[in-house]
Amino acid sequence: MSSQTDTPTETRQYNGACHCGKFKYTFPHAPFDNGETEVYSCNCSSCTASGLLPLRVPAKDFTFTAGTLDGLTRYTWNTGKYVHHFCPVCGTETVLTYDDNVTVNARTVAGLDLEKLKLKKFDGANLL
Repeated sequence: MSSQTDTPTETRQYNGACHCGKFKYTFPHAPFDNGETEVYSCNCSSCTASGLLPLRVPAKDFTFTAGTLDGLTRYTWNTGKYVHHFCPVCGTETVLTYDDNVTVNARTVAGLDLEKLKLKKFDGANLL
């Protein structure tokens, strides 16, 4: 009989902000730039227009260190399920919220090498 040992998943602390820095956030997550954790590349009209690269984070793990979710400008479309949040000063889409998830814009995460992300195509144009 063989035994299996659970290997703890490496977790990193990520920080990010909008362009002007009025809204800053932090969250722990398994590494995104190790080529193993998938990051969605959505082709819906909103993600395409804003350049959003969504990183899903459980809401319980996401914390604003400057500003608040209520301080961001909200935008919804189509079904209204997905709420896009933008800095009212610089216009950066920082997060998207739905259900119990916060989706962080990978382009706003400090030090994240976008070239190393494992992108998974999401057909939001036909599904949302």
